Amino acid sequence: MSKKLFFLSLKAFLILILFSCNKGSDLTSILEDPDPIIIDFDEVLFRAETYPSDSSLTYNDSAFIPSYFIGQTIDPYFGQAVAGLNFQVGIFTEPDLSGASLDSVILSLEYDTTMMRYGAMENAPIGFQIFEITQDLSTDENYFSNSPVEVNPEPIGEVIGLVPNLTDTVFVAEPQSLRTDTVAYKPHLRIKLNRIGRDLIQLTQDDFASVSIFQEKFKGISLRPTEDCEGALFFEMFSGLTRLNLYYTTAGDTARLLQMPVLESSCATFNTYEHNFTGSEVEKQFQEENVNDSILYLQSMQGPDILLTMGDLGILDQSTVNYAELQLNLLVPNEGDTTLNPPIEQLIIQELREDGTKVEIVDVILAAGNQLGDFFGGDLEYDGDTGITSYQFNITRHFQKILSGEASNKMIITNLFKGAQPNRSILYGKSNNPLSAKIKVTHTSIN
Repeated sequence: MSKKLFFLSLKAFLILILFSCNKGSDLTSILEDPDPIIIDFDEVLFRAETYPSDSSLTYNDSAFIPSYFIGQTIDPYFGQAVAGLNFQVGIFTEPDLSGASLDSVILSLEYDTTMMRYGAMENAPIGFQIFEITQDLSTDENYFSNSPVEVNPEPIGEVIGLVPNLTDTVFVAEPQSLRTDTVAYKPHLRIKLNRIGRDLIQLTQDDFASVSIFQEKFKGISLRPTEDCEGALFFEMFSGLTRLNLYYTTAGDTARLLQMPVLESSCATFNTYEHNFTGSEVEKQFQEENVNDSILYLQSMQGPDILLTMGDLGILDQSTVNYAELQLNLLVPNEGDTTLNPPIEQLIIQELREDGTKVEIVDVILAAGNQLGDFFGGDLEYDGDTGITSYQFNITRHFQKILSGEASNKMIITNLFKGAQPNRSILYGKSNNPLSAKIKVTHTSIN
């Protein structure tokens, strides 16, 4: 199953040489060098625990996230997680609304038919309220999972008991250049927001002179799930179909449509999260001190990470680390758990420094991009022969830095896309279970 074919081939070669041998003692006997090279395979000691997370980055103008979600998840392992969605809209034209009369305002949100739902059955109802943002947002700013977003407390719209239709085409009668015609659209949600129509229809042509000027007048929209919302629902935010639609009639009695889409280049779009771990297994982990968890809980959004603290590495004294691999095996607590709550697909490792800062380890940095899973690992893999689903990480270079004192002995395991996904994983921790977390090291020493 492992993608490290080179290292597997190396181990196979050594096994052939060391057939019926133990840790290279017979290899030593066939070498004439008075200081022979000994190659050892060992597991090293470390502590593993579920670790509280601070805020995660949810918006940066250099990162493109096409799909965002709204909703809440509730389960006995991680408790409650609430995801809000905040975004600006932009403009393409400078309409003249003088003398125009309002027909309606519709917020259209295109469904992500690939990601679809998370944390609930497909027919579970979704509910959320829509608010008008009252603070300035900017694409020049970074936004985080706990960034405060000020809104007018009076909702401008609401979705109640929605069971989304993710397959059917939506037909809409819309004003075209010459006449009103029926337009076929991809599956999407349409929500009336007529309460803000009066303010929009009164904007002058100067208010539409640029996107930034328009956003000073209309600062954005915030979606917040209701208490009875079940699961999360994903939307394609930059498709062009996700937009604010102003339907109006000109002074000359002509029907018109003003589209205000979410523009990738000029509209800040980000999730915010709230977690309540009360009564959950995660809360129990947080309440226990000096724990070496036999089960580990890892969650996206603003949920927990995993902290590894290296133990005594005396067996590696006077050795050079050739290869170091961390293996974490997925634990499925009950049938159907991973169907409703698919596990995280790609994990990374960060060094937790003494000052509390976190930085990606060198193995992640060198393998960044499309080759991350091939050279670093961290991707979810299923072994059809053993039936085991696991994450395997190549941490060789970082382990060398730990031994040389260039890196701390603490590592954080987290989701590569932590701020952009609701996924979570339950893993075997440190115990006598054969599936427990392990760090295996291949190292050489000269006696």
